[in-house]
Amino acid sequence: MTFYFSSKTLGFFSSDIHGHAFPDDVVEISTGVYESLLSGQAMGKRIVAHESGLPMLLEPAAPDEATLRSGISARRFLAETLGVEVNGVTYATSRDSQALMSNVVHAAMLDSSYCCNWKTPEGFIELGPEQIFGMATAVRAHIQACFDREAELLAHLDAGTFTESMLDEGWPS
Repeated sequence: MTFYFSSKTLGFFSSDIHGHAFPDDVVEISTGVYESLLSGQAMGKRIVAHESGLPMLLEPAAPDEATLRSGISARRFLAETLGVEVNGVTYATSRDSQALMSNVVHAAMLDSSYCCNWKTPEGFIELGPEQIFGMATAVRAHIQACFDREAELLAHLDAGTFTESMLDEGWPS
């Protein structure tokens, strides 16, 4: 099988598959080069076109600081909104759920006999003031721990000690 590479499309073509419907800039490459390029790409390298039109591999560019900061923030948001378990009950921690919790906490503060039905992934449960305050306290602690971890990672970034593997470590569950 003969392989071709197009620098315009950064694509590979084969006469066995594509006939002769190639872009006008294709260059022939060996099977060994083709396999080496795909292997490098599978290992995270990028296939680009050299000015000669031949394909070559580049190491992935290191993300800039703004990209890393954004990634850390996105990872915190994911951890924050995954939910939290309190006394065997899982509570959603999405921003909407956080707002609803604030409302029932407020109601329980105004009325010491306040009870509500709260929907969990397992179904509805009845919460009285003690359970409402327990839920809200645990959710608040979970969310604060997520922001604390984000602050730790940003401090590592500022100090030059951040590694991308840290992004998936140390988050509350």
